[in-house]
This record gives sequence, C-alpha cells and structure tokens, in this order.
Amino acid sequence: MAQAGCRVAPKELLLRFTALLVRFSLDPKDFRACMMTHGAVVSGSAALAVILPRPSSFVPNDIDIYVNSSGLSGLLKYILTRTPYTKETVLTRARGPDVAYSVLVGGTAMLTVRLLEDPLSGRSLNVVEASTRSPLSVVWGFHSTLVMNVVLHSGVGSAYPRHALEGVGVINCVRGRMVRRPALVQALDKYRRRGFRLYANLVDVFASQDRAVTSTPALSQHHCGTWAYCPQTTRDSLDPGMLWVPFPGYTSDDMLQGVPSVSWKLAHDGECCRELAPCPGWLEDVDGRRASIVTGF
Repeated sequence: MAQAGCRVAPKELLLRFTALLVRFSLDPKDFRACMMTHGAVVSGSAALAVILPRPSSFVPNDIDIYVNSSGLSGLLKYILTRTPYTKETVLTRARGPDVAYSVLVGGTAMLTVRLLEDPLSGRSLNVVEASTRSPLSVVWGFHSTLVMNVVLHSGVGSAYPRHALEGVGVINCVRGRMVRRPALVQALDKYRRRGFRLYANLVDVFASQDRAVTSTPALSQHHCGTWAYCPQTTRDSLDPGMLWVPFPGYTSDDMLQGVPSVSWKLAHDGECCRELAPCPGWLEDVDGRRASIVTGF
C-alpha cells in the first residue's frame, strides 16, 4: 500500500510480525485473535522492527503490548495460561532494554505496567494498561517520531512512516527539559547505538545534512502547521499523514473500524527554521481529555 509518500507490502509486514511472534514462542493466529478480542496493540521497538526494511531490521529483546482497562484481565489470562510467560511482576516504573519510554505509573498515559517473563528462555513481554479507552493514546505520546508505530491484529500503522522507514526521528521534547529526564536520554542513546538518527528538532535536521530526510522536498518548502512532519502541526490517528497498512484478508475499512480519532502535537522549540521559545506539545485522548507534553514517554 502506498500512502504518505511510502510503499509497504502488506504480505511482507504480516510475515515479519508472524516471525516476531514465533521468536517469542507466541502462536501467531491465537495471539492475533487475542489482540482482536481484547483490543490490544503492539508498539515500541517490536512495532519498529516489523516496519523497518528487512536488511536494516533488528530483533527486539521484548514485546510491548498496550491495552485498556477493560481488556487487561482477558489479555493477562491468555498470556499467563496459554503462553510460556508465567511469571508476572507489577512494576512501579516502566523499564527494560526495549521499553520506548520511562514514566511513573499513574501518569496521564498509563495506569499499570506488568512484566511477564518466560522462566526458561528469559524473554519477556511488557503489558501496559492505558489510562484511556484507546491504547493509541499512549503510542502517540512516545519520545520520538521514530517509535510512533503500532501493530493491530489487522494491520500496521505509522504516524511518521518516512522517519520510521529511514531509521530517523525527531524527539518529542522541549530541548531544555531533556536533561531532567535521565531515563529519556538513556532511551534515546539506546536507539542511537542501534544506528538510528534522532534529532532535537527540524533545525538540527537541516544542520545534519542527513540525506534520508533533507532530500524530502517538503522539508525545506513546507508550511509550518500543515505538513504532517512539522512539529507545529496538529496530528490525528486518522489524518492523511498516517500510514495504515491492512494485513492480507483485511481491507482498510476493516482495520480502521478499530482505530479511534486520537490527536496530538509534538513538543518542540519553536519555528522550524530557528529556535524560539519552548513549545510544549499535547496529547488528546479518545474522550477529549488533553494532557500537556514537555517530554515524551
């Protein structure tokens, strides 16, 4: 499917997601059925690994699963009784080598985080309970555009697909506040060590001469507040800048029936051509509740 200037093959995406689930000893058919039943989604580094072109992909150390409160108990029952992940630990802070964020439980985006481990293999799943009806309210508040991707039971979505496919991202943070979040700095460093390029804002993108990004005509010609990749633009999970690719057997309409309208705006440092006053972003959930974002999750 071609959208937002990107082309991704539905069959290939399904093959990648299936291979990932098998690697983690999860039955692909049963797990996707569980995702559908309980409204769960996969995001973080696992979703990024599914989206990345095969030659540059990596294998995540865990899988991050997001679900709302009503679907949590059913999801946990399935995992604890029908998969090897039988050891459960309720965490007070998101953690782990592949968690895409680190925030205190009880924040605006989540209620609980559970670490489910396979005692034999040592692999783990992170189950995050979203504080809203849609787990997408967590995903669109992540620390950078690189990881704002999601896998549904019926397909794959990316908020900034060109960034994800090229392995680059703009950080969802007011620059001066980053030093106050050591966990955020560590998370960003982890992705940089894997070869990804992360920039504080579009000013730094211009300065970098990163051809994967600067070769995009819209970067130098865009109107702030309208181009999907501009930090000043208000985005929505159903807007034209999104890339949604249904798996084989599903249509776009099938997939988007389960995608609510969730809007957000990135935290940034002002105009794209020069730095101005810090501009906090925001995230508005499916129920219309808006939370300010100074640093992403």
